[in-house]
Amino acid sequence: MLEDDVGPDDCNPTPYGSLIVAAPNSPLQGPITGAHVLHVAPTILELSGYDVPSSMQGTSLLENAGLSPDVGLELPVDEAELMRARLSGLGYIA
Repeated sequence: MLEDDVGPDDCNPTPYGSLIVAAPNSPLQGPITGAHVLHVAPTILELSGYDVPSSMQGTSLLENAGLSPDVGLELPVDEAELMRARLSGLGYIA
């Protein structure tokens, strides 16, 4: 068992991680240097076709690399309605 700054810990943190993005419009490929966990939410918002709020910390990995998604994420009407119903049921949207 290794120890970290607060004592014994079986899950020692590392500065490295992985993010796997599967989106039909994602131009991101391979290792990306300089990424931070704060870049994840803005990247997902941009790939989904949403504006990134100016109050959000971090920037999109697409923006950082000078890329843009090929197209916004568009669902067929019936799938969009299903998604709205599920998000509403979870309390994410009214």
